[in-house]
Amino acid sequence: MLYDQHKFAEAVDMYTQALKLDNKSGDCYFNRANAYRNQGILDLALDDYSKAIKINPQDAGAMVKKGITLTLYSSKKKSAKAISLFTKALEIEPNNSEAFVKRGGAFKELGQLEEALRDFTTCIEMPTARAKHRAEAYAQRGAIGVMINKLSTAIADLEQAIALNPRKYKH
Repeated sequence: MLYDQHKFAEAVDMYTQALKLDNKSGDCYFNRANAYRNQGILDLALDDYSKAIKINPQDAGAMVKKGITLTLYSSKKKSAKAISLFTKALEIEPNNSEAFVKRGGAFKELGQLEEALRDFTTCIEMPTARAKHRAEAYAQRGAIGVMINKLSTAIADLEQAIALNPRKYKH
């Protein structure tokens, strides 16, 4: 509830108290990590995501969020590690649209455009993809289209991104 109200510091305190009672709760580590990440406290978020994954090695959600957090550092080494986490998450949950779009973004960051395009296209074509992930995939694929001078394809992709999520992509 505190997290949903964007009271992230209070949420961290609540999860810390819960972990004093049960330090084997992967969910508490995951939720505290999310609260840390939303405050920009990335190192502590990464530590907690790692603890959640250690407790539950099949926690694809924690792997994806840890990967997303790593990409916030904008370093090639961290992007490569993020790709590894997204790939592991996809082995566990092959239809995880967030993992595809975020792995595509990490590939793009590393200049691996073919791999990025493959992941964005997979997300776009995935019938179970969440609309916000599909919109992000279209936007990212459109940005690559601009980079490689395929403007008509880029425009079509960017229009799809706007249609799916006008609040985020209209400007």
